[in-house]
Amino acid sequence: TGIGMFLMPSHERMERTVGGRKEIDICDGQKNMMISLVPAAKMALVLNLKSQPSTGPYGNTFLNLRKSIANARRSTNGNVERLGIETIDGRLAEGFRIRRSSSVLKIWADPKTSLPVRVERVALVGSDEVRTVMTDFHTNVELDESLFNLDVPAGYTVQTMEMDFYKSPIAYLVDTLKF
Repeated sequence: TGIGMFLMPSHERMERTVGGRKEIDICDGQKNMMISLVPAAKMALVLNLKSQPSTGPYGNTFLNLRKSIANARRSTNGNVERLGIETIDGRLAEGFRIRRSSSVLKIWADPKTSLPVRVERVALVGSDEVRTVMTDFHTNVELDESLFNLDVPAGYTVQTMEMDFYKSPIAYLVDTLKF
């Protein structure tokens, strides 16, 4: 379970609990940097995101959801299935099922504003199926910019890793295994 915060243009903060342990990821897509914090262990991983494209995954989650909604509305290919209009989480929403190579994304969006109402993603990661559900979207909320600070808190053990987006998938696997 967790909470995601997005501050335009490309700041993200994800706070989640995994196996009873709190984790925090903070990303700045303009600086191409991300830190992952595990407060209980006082550990930090600093990722330098080398060669990340401007539409890359880090720092663009909310923007990429909006783009997926817009593209699904215009799509005529077989990868997008229109699910019609239903009441989702108490709100009128238009649904789309988007099939990608190793995942299925189901997005319910406000028909007028194109803002997401509910997002469900099922992805295969190796032989595991990973499910993500996003709900309770709130927009135009005042967020303190300090929530997106990339400074590692004092007293944390720091590891640094570089991810080069022009590397092959095997090179990423090697880097991850080294870490």
